[in-house]
Amino acid sequence: MTRDKGEENVICAVRTAKGNHSRSHMNQREIDVIKEEEVLPNLSYETDEIGVIAPYNKQVDAVKSALEEDIDVATVHKF
Repeated sequence: MTRDKGEENVICAVRTAKGNHSRSHMNQREIDVIKEEEVLPNLSYETDEIGVIAPYNKQVDAVKSALEEDIDVATVHKF
């Protein structure tokens, strides 16, 4: 994911739907949208070419546990 392979479209940003916003640092609605509804089902990339940026470490942990192992998930600071 960090190597230039000469592709034209190297980044695809998908804004997830608003969901169950709460005071916690984890949003299950965003995970559902990524995994089952709008994001992964509609992408034509291999899983090792996908990275998910989450705002908080708790969200990162929740997304990692919900997705396949070879999808990179981290905060923006770690990418």
